[in-house]
Amino acid sequence: MYGEGWELRRVQRTGGTFFITLPKDWARRWGIKKGTQIAMRMREDGCLILDPSLAYRRDLRRVLVNHHGGNVDYIDWGVTGAYLLGYDDICIKFPRSIEPRERERIRGVIRRLIGLEIIEESSNTIRTQCLLDPSTLPPERMLRRMSLITLSMLRDSFTALREGKPNLAEVVISRDDEVDRLYFLLIRVIRSAIQSPKLAEELGVTPIECLDYRVVAALIETAADYISEMAGETLSLIPLPPHRTLLKRLREVEETLSGMQLSSIEGFLTRRLKALEETRRGYQSLLNTLSSIKRGLKDVEKFPSLLPLLSLLDKIGRCYVDVADLIMPREILIDVEAQGVKTPRSSL
Repeated sequence: MYGEGWELRRVQRTGGTFFITLPKDWARRWGIKKGTQIAMRMREDGCLILDPSLAYRRDLRRVLVNHHGGNVDYIDWGVTGAYLLGYDDICIKFPRSIEPRERERIRGVIRRLIGLEIIEESSNTIRTQCLLDPSTLPPERMLRRMSLITLSMLRDSFTALREGKPNLAEVVISRDDEVDRLYFLLIRVIRSAIQSPKLAEELGVTPIECLDYRVVAALIETAADYISEMAGETLSLIPLPPHRTLLKRLREVEETLSGMQLSSIEGFLTRRLKALEETRRGYQSLLNTLSSIKRGLKDVEKFPSLLPLLSLLDKIGRCYVDVADLIMPREILIDVEAQGVKTPRSSL
């Protein structure tokens, strides 16, 4: 039943009190002595959590990223990976002097990671530290921010397409970096919460919710990528043919996708089951409108070049459907064991 890392201890009793002994190595590591206070909390699944942090303060998590003269891409991946894994102090070390182009590239990577700043620098070393406190960064807040930016990108892309504004399309493409930065920060906080039950408690998230946030964040980031590609397609489509039906259908698509995003994200965050139905209904409406565009605009000169755009719009819609599929229907699910509900026995 229990795998590697588990240790079984027998419960003892003195008078009316049950007790178990604490592992000596654990007590020594966390500075536990006679009279030390330990925080204790019962979890819903029956686990009893002991938190020794009242007696111990965790040091910064440090990591060294070594460059052995190979591809400098490994430094990019190493710094980003260390950041996503929740390391606080990331030191980048070269066996020689860092060349100006390499130094600038590393600075570019650091700029993409929210909260990471250079605190020390020498000829062959760059030391960075993340200055953000993860306990002040609830995943819900970051997810909402990602969603708002993505929704703004979507609407600006349609405006650029309808009104022939290439500068606005270029702004949309650049804003994709904002979503990426928030996505990386959210992954960092989620991974830190999974590793630290105390942090998860402060953030008000369970391990399962952390996994759901991870998936939803990835879907929003993917939708933002598709919207950025859409803005790129817009640059080649501007100006659109003055076709009244086409412009009307594009506005319908914009309203449908905007509604799907708002419904799916809010539904996920508030656990509103009706949002799942609304999002799926919206996706069917989206497919009908896209099919109408394909059928009715064959006489438009630039119609063939619209096909990649229509494909991207479909992909964006599917991202929101996948978000809605993660809505937990708590109002129709009853935990049989927890509520003591009797269920019919199987006749098999």
